[in-house]
Amino acid sequence: MTLIVLGGTGCLGAAGDATHATVERNGEIAGTLRMIGGPAPGRRLLRHTGIRVYAADRLVARTTTDARGRFRVRLAPGDYRLTLTDGSRLTPTQVHVAANETGRLRLTLSVK
Repeated sequence: MTLIVLGGTGCLGAAGDATHATVERNGEIAGTLRMIGGPAPGRRLLRHTGIRVYAADRLVARTTTDARGRFRVRLAPGDYRLTLTDGSRLTPTQVHVAANETGRLRLTLSVK
């Protein structure tokens, strides 16, 4: 049986620094998407609808609402803008994601 022991400075490389690194945890946004306005009843859930998530002007995530108009997406902490896949603006226009937290949203699409 052979036992090899590695010693000396720097043998652990980057893995040795991992215990001292600050780890930033992702957050999450979850909620529902509704349309307000348009034909009666004037308020309804938007099912199977694509949502795009932007950091500044860069697309960073995509998600789709389920059969109940719900969505969920994990993101790095920061500020984001959400739109529909076709570019339609949603309210609220900006959202903030905090580390290790789930932000609850009621997104709305206003139509005339």
